Amino acid sequence: KGLINLKGDLFATVLSFGTQIVIKLGASLILTRILRPEAYGIITILMSVTFVIEMIADVNVTLFIIRDKNGEAPRYLNTAWTIAFGRAIVNSVFLFLFAPLISQYVYHTPALTNPLRFISLWFVVAALQSMSFPIAIRRKRSRIIMYSELGATFLSSSFAVIYCYYSRDYWGLIYATLLNRALLT
Repeated sequence: KGLINLKGDLFATVLSFGTQIVIKLGASLILTRILRPEAYGIITILMSVTFVIEMIADVNVTLFIIRDKNGEAPRYLNTAWTIAFGRAIVNSVFLFLFAPLISQYVYHTPALTNPLRFISLWFVVAALQSMSFPIAIRRKRSRIIMYSELGATFLSSSFAVIYCYYSRDYWGLIYATLLNRALLT
């Protein structure tokens, strides 16, 4: 065998992460010429809020699928998916309902209400993802996930650049975030 296993998970991970960094850097360089700095502030706030909600409510069903001896049993997978979906609905409803309060009292920017409400869909889109990615990790085939993420990053970054070029506003970044999640789903 050669020094590099082109079909291995390590190669896929290194190639995918390296290429994603190049794609994101290129897209960011282009977008900084197209958008005003305020757009990045809004996106940073949106991603921070979704991250905090995601982490507070995390039940990590992926870990249980990977580690449990019954991890591939249909009943187990269906239960894990249902739990993840229920949590996503709660997260989405929470963010949608509390968006005015978060934008007004936490960030003192009432204009954030609509972007926060729109990004609340991210939780539901993410929850619709099948259990195939955790099973791929369980079966030591994470290259499937790596290449899927690479493809989704390329398509969503391209979409963001093209949309923002014509719109000149931050909504292209929000749509691209949801597109990325939908492509992975």
